[in-house]
Amino acid sequence: MGQRHPALHRSIVVLDVERFGDDARTDEHRLEVRRAMYHAARSAFDRAGVIWSDCAVSDLGDGALILVSPEVPKVWLVESLPLRMAEALRRHNAKSEAGSRVRVRMAVHAGEVRHDTHGTTAESIKHAFRLIDATILKKTLAESPGSLVLIVSDWFYREVVWHDSAARPASYRRVDIAVKETEAPAWLALPDAPDHIRGLGDSDGSERAVALTSRPRAGSRQPGPAQLPHGVRGFAGRTAELGALSAIVEGGHTVEAVLISAIEGAAGVGKTALALHFAHSVTDRYPDGQLYVNLRGFDADQSPITPAEALSQFLRALGVDPKHLPADLDELQGLYRSVVAKRRLLVLLDNAATVEQVRPLLPASPHCLVLVTSRNRLGGLVARDGAHRITLDVLPQSEAVALLEDVVGVDRVRGESDAAVRIAALCDFLPLALRIVAERAVSEPYLTLTDLATSLAGEQHRLDQLVAEGDESTAVRAVLSWSYRALESAEAGMFRLLSLHAGGEFSVAAAAALSGRGLSDARGVLGSLARQHLLQHTAKDRFRFHDLVRIFAGETCAGVDSDRLRKQATRRMIEWYLRSADAADRFLVPTRRHLTLTESQVDSLVAPPDTFDDAIAWCERERPNLLAAVRQAEAIGMDDLAWQIPVALCWFYYFRQHWAESLAAYDCGLAAARRCGDRLGEAWILASFGVTYDNLQDDARARETTERSLAISEEIGDWWGVAIAHTNLGNDYSGGRALPEAIEHSRLAIETWRRVGDRRGEGIALDNIAECYRKMGDYQHAETYYLLVLNVFREIENLWGEAIALVGLGRVRQHLGDLDQAVLSLEASLDIRRRLDDKWGQSESLHHLGIVLHERGQREEARVTWMRALAICEDIANPRADDIRALLSGPGQ
Repeated sequence: MGQRHPALHRSIVVLDVERFGDDARTDEHRLEVRRAMYHAARSAFDRAGVIWSDCAVSDLGDGALILVSPEVPKVWLVESLPLRMAEALRRHNAKSEAGSRVRVRMAVHAGEVRHDTHGTTAESIKHAFRLIDATILKKTLAESPGSLVLIVSDWFYREVVWHDSAARPASYRRVDIAVKETEAPAWLALPDAPDHIRGLGDSDGSERAVALTSRPRAGSRQPGPAQLPHGVRGFAGRTAELGALSAIVEGGHTVEAVLISAIEGAAGVGKTALALHFAHSVTDRYPDGQLYVNLRGFDADQSPITPAEALSQFLRALGVDPKHLPADLDELQGLYRSVVAKRRLLVLLDNAATVEQVRPLLPASPHCLVLVTSRNRLGGLVARDGAHRITLDVLPQSEAVALLEDVVGVDRVRGESDAAVRIAALCDFLPLALRIVAERAVSEPYLTLTDLATSLAGEQHRLDQLVAEGDESTAVRAVLSWSYRALESAEAGMFRLLSLHAGGEFSVAAAAALSGRGLSDARGVLGSLARQHLLQHTAKDRFRFHDLVRIFAGETCAGVDSDRLRKQATRRMIEWYLRSADAADRFLVPTRRHLTLTESQVDSLVAPPDTFDDAIAWCERERPNLLAAVRQAEAIGMDDLAWQIPVALCWFYYFRQHWAESLAAYDCGLAAARRCGDRLGEAWILASFGVTYDNLQDDARARETTERSLAISEEIGDWWGVAIAHTNLGNDYSGGRALPEAIEHSRLAIETWRRVGDRRGEGIALDNIAECYRKMGDYQHAETYYLLVLNVFREIENLWGEAIALVGLGRVRQHLGDLDQAVLSLEASLDIRRRLDDKWGQSESLHHLGIVLHERGQREEARVTWMRALAICEDIANPRADDIRALLSGPGQ
């Protein structure tokens, strides 16, 4: 027997030449065809970063089997490789006679491959050969105007293609193949004619083509957003309401309208619990995802969520790059409705105050279910939008007792049925109050239900002497007071202090900072409070109050804890938000100047992010709490914290384009910095204002705030601030076409950046000058400065800046007539931006690369390049898409 080696998981590529054995071909033709196929494959693999010489290649006569090194990222095989292959084949075919032209079928799979001294064998290789022999693959290439058709296995699509937008998952269609004993789903794409695949017909009966979708079907579908919070533990009752909701959904399949269920009712009646319980029960009907937002319509401490904020949250969850979200509400609505068109989504709008808060969030798709909860009637939704109203009252007695049975146990409740009915009445038949009492009964099994009812009645009598007549929350307050009195000291203390948290949902770490506890202790106490229904457990390590519970906790805290203790706890919490934001900021932009923070007792609770994405995700998750912390700090006189948090967030706001929120934070921060006389903080906040106004295209305010920042920075000798202000002014004036002023500010910025030793800042200012010369049409000077920019960013190994410089060089070299060098520069920028996963940048590089290719006479290559750019633009809602469509429909296309 030959020597055996361990199996390796390898990517597998099979190439097969169409009609290689056609009688019209001579042997000379076949030799030329093989040479062209191998030349195209070798060139495409190398240009895609998959080194041909590192692959194991087996000749198949009319094709090849290529086993790719396990170290090569699989996504490279479906990002640029197919396009490179198609481009190489097209170039060959354009200059070849009919018998020597080459069109190729390409199959991609991956799996365990075993080999010995005789060669390789594997079930995965056999599957790849079945893919390449599929009738529908041959038929698709025969009907295509392109030179290549690609088929990937279902596994490869789900595990690789689906997760990377650069692989264009939406350009594939699902097919079912049947070759010999193999019957399996697979995915087809035409890299050089992607639109053509939409019009291809079905194959014969052995293989069925499935309509093109932007995601896999059931069984191979990657889930969309899943934002629903946890449902309420121990949900019971509401049989009639659940039946009504089910009837709406069942009947909705024949109604061409958005389904909206407005669930109304008083506080504590269980609106959110019902909506969540029902939503979780029907998620399988809405395979494209579930969206959730707490609109905070009745929050005593936070402003309601605006429609623009909610739309932005939804669009980010649906995959739209936040850099490209419009600021205008009408434009946001239009983008939202475009993105959700033809998707089956469930949308839960919780705690809505008004119809105006809800209406912009309604998708236009007839395939969506929208659930709205509110204490108000929202009559306009019914009259104008066709909503189905479901009004919740308190639970019927039978369902209230059933809820107790579900949590406490049937035998125990039925053994004391009179006491159970009395407890239900004392709770006013409100689900929130009933769950709290039921959990107390479970945690204290030695108490009879009669004991609990007697104790609760006594607490209610005490509160009746303190609460105004007609207060609808009297029953809940009585239950909360009674439950609070049973808490252990640590639980009671944290329960009270948590009311000081100004935001909504909070993390274990924030609670630990607030209470002065360690993470483990805090997690245990929070879990205990959640089990007693005094907190809601919304996600892993995240909790929130019901609004009525929070009010009670706040009142209790004010009556029990001293002002000094409350201020100390609040400062610890806000310091934790500041230091966590600063840790994220240091990861987002490690080279910029950061805040100087002294040691704090909450430092051990700060978890620095591991990646850029982790830093963004933390800021995004805590965004409402961070703004709430800024406002809280300003309101209670903690001015140092109130200006430092916005400074720590300024780059996050820039990356995610949260302009309205940044202005709100900067307003608080500027007032705080001025109150405490911190001139550095004032200048820093003014500079941040300038960046936001510049991006909002408010040139006058951008210059005003930046010039004020410059004046203060010069006055206090803050040369970093001076350099930043000059750089930003150079950018502002360049955007407004005041180019001489822009160059002057950029030159001053360069001098100052060199003074403080910041090469990155120097590179940005040099780029401003290069852009000015390009806009002036002085391409020689522009090229000189772009080369300086390129050298700076290469010296400091900053790929982001290197890619920007290369795009600039490509554009000016085009104008100088050096088209070959322009192509090389733009292709180099594209390769870097792929490595950075910078989709916006990729679309820019492809856009300009297509222009140069077209000018060089490579019209087909230009068309394919623009199509790739357009696909990315459409994926991320980039407005550049309109320019590219114009190029694709222009003369000669």
